[in-house]
Amino acid sequence: MSTESRVEIARVVSVNPAKHEVRVKPIAAHARQLNALQTGWFAGPGATPIRVRIESTRPDRGMVIVRVAAGVPRDTLRSFDRGMLSIEADALLPPGEDDGWTVADLIELAVHDEAGMLVGEITEAAEGRANDVITVTRPDGSRFLLPVVPEVILSIDFEAGIVTVGDMTAFAVDDAH
Repeated sequence: MSTESRVEIARVVSVNPAKHEVRVKPIAAHARQLNALQTGWFAGPGATPIRVRIESTRPDRGMVIVRVAAGVPRDTLRSFDRGMLSIEADALLPPGEDDGWTVADLIELAVHDEAGMLVGEITEAAEGRANDVITVTRPDGSRFLLPVVPEVILSIDFEAGIVTVGDMTAFAVDDAH
């Protein structure tokens, strides 16, 4: 397959060969492609792209951790550093196609800060034009709104039921309900 039939969807930021993980920064127009990724093409700077099977992906502080399936040697993984991740053009999700989860799926998840301290629980969620918004209810019953943007939502772990947030100071809005 020629490189003309592939679309770059993320830049490689770092590689952890021991865990078979590659941290990527999604290219804005293609960020949602990473949620449903099963195979991809990694290439380090100036290298020939290598097709790999993707075991899993998870958001992490505005980036995505891509776990490459076993079978790719560690030296090969190291060669992806500062490279690109691309997919076949015919594998692109059409606009609006379901890519795995919606903001409503965040309801009832716990919200923790970066230190692991409980902030509250997501009790409401709404889709928006610019970004989605969640309502977080603190343990004392007070509520506040947060935008679902990479600057605020650092990671979402559906298995553990935890959304990790960064510094919310500039983003949190008290909810008067």
